[in-house]
Amino acid sequence: MLRNVGLIFGFVATSALAAVPTYVATPLGTLGGGNSVGYSINANGDVTGYASTGGPLSHAEAFIYSAGAIHSLGTFQGGQTYGLSINVNGQVAGYADTEDGLRALSFENGTTKDLGTLSGHGAIATGINDQDQIVGWSLLADGTTHHAFIYANSMMQDIGYLPGDSVANAINASGQVTGQADGHAFLYSQGTMRDLGTIPSNPQGNSEGYAINDQGDVTGTARTFCFFNECLGTLHAFLYTNGSMQDLGNLEQIGDVSSTVSYGLGINNARQVVGFNTNGAGVYQRAFLYTDGAMHDLNLLVVSGIGSATLIEARDINDNGQIVATGCGAIPTICQAFRLDPVSGPPVVHTAVSVVEFYYPPFDHYFMTADSNEINALDSGAFLGWVRTGQSFKAYADPTVGAEQVCRFFNDSFAPKSSHFYSADPNECLYLKIDPLNWHWQFEGITMYIATPDSEGNCAANTQPVYRLYNNGMGGAPSHRYTESLSIRTQMIAQGWVPEGYGSEGVVMCAPQ
Repeated sequence: MLRNVGLIFGFVATSALAAVPTYVATPLGTLGGGNSVGYSINANGDVTGYASTGGPLSHAEAFIYSAGAIHSLGTFQGGQTYGLSINVNGQVAGYADTEDGLRALSFENGTTKDLGTLSGHGAIATGINDQDQIVGWSLLADGTTHHAFIYANSMMQDIGYLPGDSVANAINASGQVTGQADGHAFLYSQGTMRDLGTIPSNPQGNSEGYAINDQGDVTGTARTFCFFNECLGTLHAFLYTNGSMQDLGNLEQIGDVSSTVSYGLGINNARQVVGFNTNGAGVYQRAFLYTDGAMHDLNLLVVSGIGSATLIEARDINDNGQIVATGCGAIPTICQAFRLDPVSGPPVVHTAVSVVEFYYPPFDHYFMTADSNEINALDSGAFLGWVRTGQSFKAYADPTVGAEQVCRFFNDSFAPKSSHFYSADPNECLYLKIDPLNWHWQFEGITMYIATPDSEGNCAANTQPVYRLYNNGMGGAPSHRYTESLSIRTQMIAQGWVPEGYGSEGVVMCAPQ
């Protein structure tokens, strides 16, 4: 039975910072499994990446998130699939990992196409532009060398003109390509591959380009230090523009440790860069936004939508400023993709509605709802035995900046008793949807929107703490109660109920006053 689910995940407090964008996050969910990763976003706000499926044979499948729903792009030759780039037409470039090796793929209108190889036995498609040109890399006939390619008009062209191995990672509207060749980032344009070098302070270092905008600006990562041709220095994100490579540095502090590694993974035409920072050990990872000459932790710019999740990487940003990122809870395997939409103009102020509490004495169970139809049905006796307790708190019926969506679940596996459970944490919602411990909670939908506390259970000004209590399985079935009354909380604990949530008092929501 459910116990302390509110404490499964860690919490990262969020706050808006002045002079930089702020965002509302939308969790994209999974394909039934425990995680999803967002890779690319197009001008329409559609996202691709890959997500795990449910069941004992869970595996990864490429997806498209569009019009508020996530859709699988399927498998290929029995292998797992991965979506790495999406264009404005909804065409996706990616690959499959099959028993016959890696296969470069394009996905379009329900059809999956194998792009072939450059005479070798494996390839990956990494980028696509709005003209349906695709880039990536392919093994050559020797089975070890790999070269960058452009795929267009049903033909794959080798563009690996610099010495050594090469990979292409991204292509812009005019067909310019970036990636890595012979250890250095390159810019391929009009048939010529140009070495972009490294960060100026480290001429002997290596580098790689990961993204390119329509002006030919490139972002990626480069070594900051080499000694006697041994490049052991840390990696820093860079911005290549106007013929020179600029070190973007990193976030000075992540958690309690210094940040030493940063990757630039996405760039738009405003030269905003997204990526991630971590320390040398690869922990305390955080997604960043670089804008107007400064790098910011994206977690501090999201005003609602991520709950207790921590955004660990941002992969892409479009010209509308929308970002695709991935966030994880305290359990590392529970991660999901998020789309971050910039907040533009003054926030829309919605009128708060009442969340009314009902009680069913035969089962000693509580139920709450902000739905007027459900309230009227319960008041009219459509569900016999349910009565109002006289308790209520406020929430929002519509999406509101600063408020998280509240998932509602139902459990009827303890028949004839049944109960509902509510969470304003997107990662807790995902955890219950995949139901790894077989709790049998069935997702019913998003029922309302409400603010959440920080990790200490503190609510923002002009909001009221809402406490969650669990009946500890008394009566043979789980039940939860949500209240903003401290006296009721004390009374329930005296009856054997257990507080759940953040802080010493178990706060899970913050109701508008």
